[in-house]
Amino acid sequence: MTAGYGGFHMETDTRTTQPANGTLKSRSAWIVAAVVVIVVAVALAIQFASSAEAETGDVKGQGGRGVWAIDGVTLVRFDDGVEVSMQVPRPQPGTYEYPPAETPSGGYHPPVSQGEEEVFTMWLFNFNYPELCKDPYVCRNVDISGENGVAPAAEGGVYRVDGVIVSGEFVTMKGTVLVGSPAAVGADMTNPLCSHVHVAMAPHGQALEGDDLLDQLNTGIGGTSWWWAAEFEFIDAEKGCTPQPR
Repeated sequence: MTAGYGGFHMETDTRTTQPANGTLKSRSAWIVAAVVVIVVAVALAIQFASSAEAETGDVKGQGGRGVWAIDGVTLVRFDDGVEVSMQVPRPQPGTYEYPPAETPSGGYHPPVSQGEEEVFTMWLFNFNYPELCKDPYVCRNVDISGENGVAPAAEGGVYRVDGVIVSGEFVTMKGTVLVGSPAAVGADMTNPLCSHVHVAMAPHGQALEGDDLLDQLNTGIGGTSWWWAAEFEFIDAEKGCTPQPR
């Protein structure tokens, strides 16, 4: 798992009294054509949906301690991006560690404190070529930031996916990252079918107001010791990916 990322929302008239010649026939033909279009559209949607395979990942507890939620994150890969959703039990106020009000990039984050309504954000860390990570297939911060001014071969990048204010029993977040979407930090996603994906949930403490709330919902905070996280590291050779050694 990576560490130290920067900061990164008809009304239809059916009356048929005294129709002119051909009116009913034309209307029937129009209805048949419309039904055909709808059926084709539904069939294509089903075909597209079935072509994508959902992956689920266990969410580890804050700082990687134990399992917080079995299959708590779902990832669906497409040729042009990924969809990610998370549903996990809410970490109850005061029962976990609150990070200091510091962003990984050294920018501003409002003070962090315990509260009844708290903010959580979801971040996606994508590595286009995990076989080229400094430690192959075990991708970290260096595979996003590079070393000595040299860009990382793995092309790692960070995306903010979602942010929510939570007062109930569960934290639910979801979002989409598309090829070409600008990463908050690092390289843009180019290889969604073969990349390694890490998903992290960050805590921001008591929900504040105004600009402070916007900063909470949109700014990175802490690192791996403060996050709940899941990892997706399987590579499918049948999709043209570099096989991952077992």
